[in-house]
Amino acid sequence: MLRLTGIVIFFLNVVFSFSQSWHGTYLGRIAEFDIENNAGIMNKDNYIITSEHISYFLTEDGILNVSYHYRIKKLTQTGTDIFGLSLRNRGIENRGDVEIDTLNVFVNNIKTESIYISRPYPHDLFDNDGSLIETNWKEDWEKYIGQWFENAYRGWYCFNVDFTNTGEADILINYQTILDDTAIRYNSHPFWIPTENSTELQISIKNNFNNRFLSSLTDIAPTDELATENWKIEKKEQDTIVITYAPAWFSNRKSAEIGFSFLYPSLGSPNDHFFYICFNDNYHGEVIDSYAGVYLGGNFRRVPRPNISRRELFPYELIFLNNWQLRLMRNAFYARHGRRFIDDTLNQIFYQSPVGIIWHPGLPDSWFDTNFTEDALSPIERTNINIIQRLENLKN
Repeated sequence: MLRLTGIVIFFLNVVFSFSQSWHGTYLGRIAEFDIENNAGIMNKDNYIITSEHISYFLTEDGILNVSYHYRIKKLTQTGTDIFGLSLRNRGIENRGDVEIDTLNVFVNNIKTESIYISRPYPHDLFDNDGSLIETNWKEDWEKYIGQWFENAYRGWYCFNVDFTNTGEADILINYQTILDDTAIRYNSHPFWIPTENSTELQISIKNNFNNRFLSSLTDIAPTDELATENWKIEKKEQDTIVITYAPAWFSNRKSAEIGFSFLYPSLGSPNDHFFYICFNDNYHGEVIDSYAGVYLGGNFRRVPRPNISRRELFPYELIFLNNWQLRLMRNAFYARHGRRFIDDTLNQIFYQSPVGIIWHPGLPDSWFDTNFTEDALSPIERTNINIIQRLENLKN
């Protein structure tokens, strides 16, 4: 039996601290932990989640503050009252992942000690550098190797929860990492604790890192509808959105994945852009009718890479963007017609950065349209500019 000591009283309304920043390290969904189990994790229906909220706060310098908030009810007397968070690995070669320097766990408003188990698998399966050695694949795969490969579990953070007073516990977990080029994954398949029938999964995303565009989110396709039978989306502030998933959806899926696109990807990788501009219809010497325009990137669009100079935006299609990003999208229509901006930051982004199919390391004055007027915009582009302006003014 694992028993953690050294509990320190630490009230949530006083301090909400995060660890030192690490590169691309994410912790999975809470799971019941069994130190006697080869895999270290289990689901024996000893507990049920009655409330589950996730919060991601992306700062101006790319630091990601993560918070998990659970309400858990104990159902049986056989549970160990030990819970674990999986350390997710981006690949077999231990790329990017390191231990969290400081993980803050609060149980019923009291800071609780956690310990890190680097490898809750039999040590004779691994050599000194952590590489897998020969083993009985058929038998061992079912026990733990499959989870190590398929779900990329590198290690576990474990902590005790006290259910003695009410049979329920409020658990708040927070840590800090650096948002890298991979999607944020939140699950602990297949060892998740089940959710009560009325439990909703709520995800809050606050983005203050202007060069990162939210480009994908599990089962979300923002169009003119902000709610379906599976989810609803709200914009609390200009840089904060909240997605609430229906209980039925979450009881089936038990996972969430969030992706971000970078404004300045490496040259030659336009598929990583949230958007790009094609300045004319000449592509590699071939004239393609109606090729010029502003294109949306990301993979949650109803139509892949639509040309929004040729197609009207849905009223809430860009609700995921913060105000700075919305301003950028609005001015992209002007940029594609060669307008020179008073704000030189816009000139640098549109004309000296790889946001177009043809990258311009710098443009001569003759390239700009010195006679540009609003008349150069197409009716569709003017409509989309108005839609974006309404989103810029949208709150709640």
